[in-house]
Amino acid sequence: MKTNFIFGILVLFFGTLSFVSCNDDDNDKWYDSMPDGAPFHTGNVLRFFYVDEDGNDLIDPEDYSTLPVSSLEQLDSQPVIESLYKNSRYNNEYNSILFNENKGLYEFFTYAFGDSRRSNYTFYVYYKGVADRMDVTFQYQDHKVDNGLYYASNIISWKVNDKEVYNIKNPAIRKYVYLVKKSDGTTNVVLDE
Repeated sequence: MKTNFIFGILVLFFGTLSFVSCNDDDNDKWYDSMPDGAPFHTGNVLRFFYVDEDGNDLIDPEDYSTLPVSSLEQLDSQPVIESLYKNSRYNNEYNSILFNENKGLYEFFTYAFGDSRRSNYTFYVYYKGVADRMDVTFQYQDHKVDNGLYYASNIISWKVNDKEVYNIKNPAIRKYVYLVKKSDGTTNVVLDE
């Protein structure tokens, strides 16, 4: 019995050593920019709720003018949405809405946009003509995919109107952010903790 226990410990020890040595690979380093990179968009864990000061839902899937719309640049007016794809996606499928049963509100999703030639990227999400600024910081892995783009799978930080709503140091499967549209035209950014 004692021999089996010692043998098990030795197997575990040597297995751990071989696992650690296999993972010491210079090809898995992370970088904050890639000179020959390109623009991209990637999924993320953030979901946004647009509510008024009383917590009432401001997104109405029957009224397309209430749908938030992401844009790579600042615009003079909000893009017009004329239809939904499969009842939830729009804006070239970069955005979608889905009813969250637990919260009793429509949640908004936008891809995170970036450019692998730099680690920081800014894009905008418009609601009723007013833009919320999205600042995202990325890391890039030194592996290329078939189309020549680098993997951009690590979002390090995401800020909305200068308030950090995500940081890789506190990972989550899903993170909810409330954008409270106040009657004076300002927006409060509130995290669902």
